[in-house]
Amino acid sequence: MSLQLHDLLLKGYFPKELPPPFVTASYAQALCGTQPQVAPPMDAFSSSPCHSAPSIHNLVRTGGLRRNLAIPNPKHFFRLAEHIVAHWADFTSHTSLSRFSLTKPVDAGAERAISPEHDLSSRVGYRANLRATNRFLLKADISRFFPSIYTHSIPWAVMGKSSAKSAHTSGTLKGSWSDKTDRFSRSIFNNQTIGIPIGPDTSRLIAELILSRIDLELAEKFPMLEGIRYIDDYEFAFATRSKAEEVLSHLQHLLNEFELALNTNKTTA
Repeated sequence: MSLQLHDLLLKGYFPKELPPPFVTASYAQALCGTQPQVAPPMDAFSSSPCHSAPSIHNLVRTGGLRRNLAIPNPKHFFRLAEHIVAHWADFTSHTSLSRFSLTKPVDAGAERAISPEHDLSSRVGYRANLRATNRFLLKADISRFFPSIYTHSIPWAVMGKSSAKSAHTSGTLKGSWSDKTDRFSRSIFNNQTIGIPIGPDTSRLIAELILSRIDLELAEKFPMLEGIRYIDDYEFAFATRSKAEEVLSHLQHLLNEFELALNTNKTTA
């Protein structure tokens, strides 16, 4: 079953942390019901700029730490959602390339339109298996992951960085589905190239797309590497400390290539 636009507008627009009274049923019905009540919004690729800043919901978490969740402009979110639904097979073909990810996107979620393939509780079993036969563990976390994502790296993730840059130089990148993903992602975040909003299901999908490319290149460098990734948290197991340090060095290199960096406070080997 493929992702449906109505489901993405209904269950994938608001951050899951919002209280239950906040829903988007009328929004989804107005645009995707049997008799839509409003016309779809204007094309985001018109000659005039078409972007907006999201509203920010400041979420208070345990310990006093706050997290800025974003609620995009509904018009611009519709265009991003419509694009993702149209290219769902392209997205999932690329996110399936990672052999480490536990959060590959699937469209069968009861509560969300796009859900991770495995929930957080299942990570315990994978961790136990990793640690059972190895002496050393590498734990790595990406620093300020969603706020640090460089949207121009989306085509890099799909095509490979060098191929995407060559396509950009030759003019063949413009209009591709990965280039449009970059543009639509910026349209809901005030046209910024750094950062994507925390909260919508679309951001989880785009994040997986980028990290799947990094996972793929890491696995190509180390074919015997054992490990898991849950969103942006990595865990790898090794027989020797030297191999752990070698993988850590290369992971940092790959992240740098995508304008990302490890959180030194949460990375240990």
